Formats: sequence, C-alpha cells, structure tokens
Amino acid sequence: ILMYFQNIPFPKEYYFILDVDIGKALLLTAMIFFFLSRDKLKKLDKYKLEPRTTILFGTLSILSFVGYFFLKTFLISNPIFAVNNISLFYPLKELTLILGSLFLIISFYGIKFSKDFIKQFKKEIGISLVIFILALFLIIEFQKLWVYFSFVVAKSVYYLLNLTSHTALSFSNNTPTISLNNFIVNIGKPCSGIDSMLMFVFLYIFIVGYDWKVFNKKKVMLMFIPGVISVFFLNIIRIYLLIVIGAFISPTFALGFFHTNASMILFLGYFALFWGLLYKWMKKSEFRKGNGLKEYVKKRKVKLRKR
Repeated sequence: ILMYFQNIPFPKEYYFILDVDIGKALLLTAMIFFFLSRDKLKKLDKYKLEPRTTILFGTLSILSFVGYFFLKTFLISNPIFAVNNISLFYPLKELTLILGSLFLIISFYGIKFSKDFIKQFKKEIGISLVIFILALFLIIEFQKLWVYFSFVVAKSVYYLLNLTSHTALSFSNNTPTISLNNFIVNIGKPCSGIDSMLMFVFLYIFIVGYDWKVFNKKKVMLMFIPGVISVFFLNIIRIYLLIVIGAFISPTFALGFFHTNASMILFLGYFALFWGLLYKWMKKSEFRKGNGLKEYVKKRKVKLRKR
C-alpha cells in the first residue's frame, strides 16, 4: 500500500523530517534492541495464533494506511491549508503510519504475546525509545554536511561509470547530477552516505561500550576507521548500482523499491558480515573460547582470594 502511495508528494514544508530518516533511526534502534535483548529473546514462550485478532487488527492496519493515502490527497489538493495547519496535519500524518504499523504487528503476533512482550522488555523498550530520539536528532544534524560527502560520492560514481559507459556530471546549487542514457540522478542528502556512517558509528560505539571488558582495545580502535570508510564506499556502490539499474534495466524500480530499500538492506548485510567476521577476533584471548567469560570470572575470584 505504501509503495503505491509513495509517488504522491506532500507539500515541501512537510519534509523537514524525512520518513526515510525516521526509518533509518528505527532500524538502528531495532538493531540495538536486539543486541540488548538477545539472551531474553531466546527464552520467549510459544504462543498460539489468534485468528480473530489477525482479522480485526489486520483490517485496522489497512484502514490506517488507506487513511494515510486520503490524508495525502487532501493535503495535496489544499496546499495552502496544509501549510497553514502543518502543526496539526504533520503529527496526524505520522500517527496514521504509527497506528498502521502497530496494528499490523498486533495482527501478526496477537494481543497476548504483545502484552507479555511489553511486560518482559519494559527496560529495553525504554532505552530503545531514548536511542531512537537521539539517533534521529543526530541523523538530521549530521546531514547538514551532506554537500561535501555528496561531492565525493558523485565524483567516485562518475569515475566508476565512465569505466564502461559515457556519463555526464554537472553541479547545480552544490547538488551533483549524474546522467547516463537519459537517466538522471541528483546526489542529494539521502545519497550522501552520512546517515549510514552515523548508524555504523552509533552501533559500533554502543556494542564496544556494552562489551568493553571483553574486547581487545587495540583491535577495537584499529578496526573503527576502516569500518566507517568501508560503509561510505558501500554507499558509493549503492548509488552506482542505482544508476546502472535505472539506465539499463528499469528506472521505476531503481527510483522506487531499490532507492527506498537498498540502503537499509546493504547496511544490514554489511554490518552483520562485519561483526560476524571480526567480533570473535576483536575479543581478548580469554573470551574467545565458549566459556571464556566463566573462566575469566573464576580466575579473577582466585586472584582476589589470594590477595
């Protein structure tokens, strides 16, 4: 439903906070929540499917998203009214999306599971809410540097494309524009790579801080800069693929599904690969074995007794 509605734009005043930035902050928050709760999540009980709940809240979810569509069309048809009453309609716009998402979750998991989940994870949910607000604020603030990063991204993508095709690069009001086979792309804020780097830094610091006693400090510092740089290069590859797909395969797919989702999918894949390969290596030697923590604690207790 949302994919169908995405090409209907709100008045420009409604984009002081982008939905894609909210989505990335939510993704970051979800990853941290999973990291905080990974042991408790393994112990969750099994719950039976609730058919009535699925039908009721599934219907409410659809109605909420349809309401979002009608709100969009109303605001577009009345742009002056929409801008003059932005303090009312912007929260209403977000509320329809939030309710639609919550109803969808409840329809899938059921009321009993949802209630029990909130009770068991009160602390983690509270921490995640604070992290979400902080992450969204930092994403918005750091994006003010997008001009510099977009320039590097544009030049890099232009170089890669010119290895196989004739590509044009131009600048208008500090915004780079790349064209290939009549497919034209502006390298703006969402394409600058700032938000991906910020998400990596945020998660890196959080994980290192959470398991500080477990990590080898030199290895942690050694891998930080290469990690941030590689995320930036990952964004360059994303923009390169977007232009290739748009120029040679499908402009609609490139500017629609790929542009909206590729950043999150590539980041998740890269982050999982990064920590999957390096997490164990970055630990101190006494923590690399299966029972490393227990052995370490026992050794500490023995040393304290001797003292």
